[in-house]
Amino acid sequence: MVTIEQIRLQCRVDGDEEDELLEQYRFAAAETLKVYTGRNWYEAGVDIPADDPRGMHYTAAVNQAMLILIASWYAERESVSQDSGVPAAFRHLIQPYRLMGV
Repeated sequence: MVTIEQIRLQCRVDGDEEDELLEQYRFAAAETLKVYTGRNWYEAGVDIPADDPRGMHYTAAVNQAMLILIASWYAERESVSQDSGVPAAFRHLIQPYRLMGV
């Protein structure tokens, strides 16, 4: 999963004053990723349980999708858009990882 340092860089945030908010966005982005893909995500180096056929390790594309989503939420905190609420780049990056029917 993306780190707070990567999130600060993506959001162009200097210092750690916004870390609590950014952490909230990080966990929300991870949950959004899980819902959109229908998969359970694991850190690199962590064994995926044998009984989890939907398990997958975070990839560079998935991490980038999360960073894009977090930065979008950070920039547009009060968005009232009629679309899905996630940037097109997020959907594009995670599309290959979606399970059919999810």
